[in-house]
Amino acid sequence: METAVLEKEINSYMGRLFREKFGRGPGNIFCSVSDSLIAIYITGFLTPLEKSLMEHQKIDHIQRTRDLLMENLKGEIQAQLGEYINQEVKEVYYDWNLDGQSGMVLALISDHNANENNYKDSKKVNGIIDEVSIEAEKSPEVIYSFKIDDRKLIVVRKGILVSIEKELIKLGYEETLRIAKRNQEKRLIGEHITALESYLNTDVTDYFIDWDFDGDKSYILFILK
Repeated sequence: METAVLEKEINSYMGRLFREKFGRGPGNIFCSVSDSLIAIYITGFLTPLEKSLMEHQKIDHIQRTRDLLMENLKGEIQAQLGEYINQEVKEVYYDWNLDGQSGMVLALISDHNANENNYKDSKKVNGIIDEVSIEAEKSPEVIYSFKIDDRKLIVVRKGILVSIEKELIKLGYEETLRIAKRNQEKRLIGEHITALESYLNTDVTDYFIDWDFDGDKSYILFILK
């Protein structure tokens, strides 16, 4: 199947899924399929109930509800996307920008080659994310980044959890840790966004983060202008 046709079919599937499970579909969905992953960028997505909760500063409630629903949907998304590409989808990641009414879903097909940073100044971009990681927890054991198209940049970090975070996960506080890390790291990325944009030679219009705590790794998706 041609990539453009495949991406269109995945867009349609994700739109139907969100309408069915959330009661409202996104305004737009932009899918990019590469050899190693599928990146799905979602815009215009906030239900009337969530909008009301946002107005009453109940963001944490929305985050927990969406996380719970997405955890229940990950297996279905993983299986369906695998059927579309005729390959196994190994992992699914997701995140939301509630203020921007946007979100992402990443489906990992295979590990990317960490030595193939495929754009100019990738080492400088990796260095900025390393600084963010040190401020938030510690320097990753592995960090690399690559573009899957002109608008989507992926950063992969491995070996980032510190001992206290591992203990919190063992004690069952994974969801609380995820929300805390999401808020903290997004704030830190925002503080470094000017430097990132200078190295990327374009504006960053959106960014998302998710973690595999069991595998001790994280994916960041940057949406570029």
